[in-house]
Order: sequence, then structure tokens, then C-alpha cells
Amino acid sequence: MNQSALRFKLGFRRNLARLISGGSFSSTYLIRDEKPCSLSSEFLGTYSEGTSISSFDHRNGNIVGHYFNARNVYCLREAVIEPVQGLVYDLSGSLLAESTVWPLYQLYYSFPWMPKHITKVIDVGESILITSNAYGHWLAEDLGSIVHLISNYPNAKILVSKSAPKYVRDFLSIIDKDCIELEGPVRVKNLLFVSKSQDSGWMHPKDVEEIRNLPQFKAVLGFDLPTNSVYASRRNTKRSPRNEKLIELEFQKSGFEVVALEELNFMDEIKLLAETKNFAGVHGSAHVNSIFMPEGASLLDIVNENYWTELGPRITDIRRQRYFPVVFPGTPLDPVNMELIRLGIERLQSE
Repeated sequence: MNQSALRFKLGFRRNLARLISGGSFSSTYLIRDEKPCSLSSEFLGTYSEGTSISSFDHRNGNIVGHYFNARNVYCLREAVIEPVQGLVYDLSGSLLAESTVWPLYQLYYSFPWMPKHITKVIDVGESILITSNAYGHWLAEDLGSIVHLISNYPNAKILVSKSAPKYVRDFLSIIDKDCIELEGPVRVKNLLFVSKSQDSGWMHPKDVEEIRNLPQFKAVLGFDLPTNSVYASRRNTKRSPRNEKLIELEFQKSGFEVVALEELNFMDEIKLLAETKNFAGVHGSAHVNSIFMPEGASLLDIVNENYWTELGPRITDIRRQRYFPVVFPGTPLDPVNMELIRLGIERLQSE
């Protein structure tokens, strides 16, 4: 299906969903001077102060900056939650702006759900939602604040989607917590919550710190002399170049271990990256795992000229790691010129 046909198909589905859900889009804010929040909440403390960071954008050679607003911890009363993405609504269907890193209308047009007639209620004292977003978004945008809440409110009940993916189930095993499985949206009496702002494309340094300081993770991190060279295969997922098998063989000849990270247990994945000095693969969510690599480690990113997102290189900046892009033309599925791969490996291993 070509891109224009795909956009038409997705647009039709979104418009149909909006018609079915009914109502118009509305939002509410925990911190807005001109209008009180429609959700009852209790301020529990500051998660992170406002801060600025900058990063070198390898796509255009410019330094770009970003400001993170202060983020706070709250207990929300009578909130409606969508358990996969972690979106929060009031009882009338207004989206809580601080429950997403995405621009509000972009999120609504991609996910136009309006909660109505939610009758199931979770009333178990304080509770924490562990989201089930796609891996890269979950790791970069959700896990840090989840870890903070679990660490500071150990008696809170854990909520999770019944359809949670493997990495979420692995995380539950790591923290050894019982959970309440949710089959769909519910109303929660007391939800512990860390606010977000519209920071899509940027990972908050505080989130990196929280993840790396989880005791179970911290116990396997901190290798001063990492030795692994790892190539993360995408052949079993989307956006894999047609000649990725040849690419894997080239990396193997250079001493890399080829691994399908999605097949590993989450803890084994963290241990592997903690001992990795050279990490390579086709551009994708696996590269968010660089948060587990030591400072000074290197990421070789095989990127298509039409699909080169910014999160990977920004995380390597936060972690004081080296970033090497190998850019190939065409589409993400087109074969990569093997000479580009060989030159990329040589550069990685020579610096």
C-alpha cells in the first residue's frame, strides 16, 4: 500500500472512531491558572525541577535545545485510566494533559477515545499503573516515573493491562509485585501519578537516573571495562532492510554478537547492554537500551534518510556515549550498500 493510500485509510478509521465515540475533544490541566482542574488531586511532591538540555542533531549538524517543565507527583481522585498508554481522563471525558508527552491534538487524532459510562471501579487504596506502550516509548517515557512511584510508595497496588507485553511481564517479575489486571478502562479512586509535559522526542535525564538506580538494575550496571560488541537484529520486526542478513554477517565477521533483543528476558537484556562497549543495529526502539550502557560506549545507528528519529542520539548525549550514524538512501526496506556498513564498522572500531 502506498503512503497516500495508507494515510487515507488511517484517516478514515480515526474519523469513524471519533464519530462513534461522540463528543468533541476537551482537556484539563493540573497546573493552569485560568481554569481549575476538573480532576481532584493531592500534590505529594516534586519529581523533577524545570531544566534545559541540548543535543547535537546529526541530521542537520545543529545544536538543538529543549526545556523540561517541572514535574510533580500527585494522587488523583476518581480518575478514568486507559491502561495501555496510561492516558488519564476526568469523569466527563476530558483528557488530562499531563498524562501524555504528545501534543494533545496529535494524540487525539491518533487515538480518539472518549471515555463514557465507565462503571468498573478500582478502590484498593493507593495504586500505580504500569503502562504497556510500545517498547521504546515505554522505556523512554514511562518507566522512569513508574520506578519512582514503586520505590517511594511500596505499599501501593500495581495495575497493569491484561494484554501487557512480555517486557512489562518481565519487569513485574523483576520487582516481584502482585498486580491487578485490567481488561480495559477503569475508574480509579486513588491513582499515584507523575505528571508529564509535551516532551516527545526527548528523554528526561531524571527518568534515566530513576531507571538506572532501581536496585535490581543498579546491581548489574556500572561496568568500567565493557567488552561486548552487539548487533541488534530487526529481521523479525518491521523496518528491516532487505539485506539485513548480509549486514548481520558483516558485523559477525568484525566480532559482533547478533542478538534479537526482543527474545531476551528483560533483565538479561539489561545485563548484556551493561557489558557492551559497541552497540549497533538498524534504527529503532532497541537503541533506547543505550541508557543501560556505560559512559564512553558507542552506538552505531543504521538509519534510512526518510526515517531518522532523534531519541537515540539524544540519549547517547545524556549518557556521554559516542554516536555514529550510517545513513542509507531509499526506503527503510531497501537494501543498504554494504560498503557503507564496512566503513561504519571501521570508524566505530578505530575511534
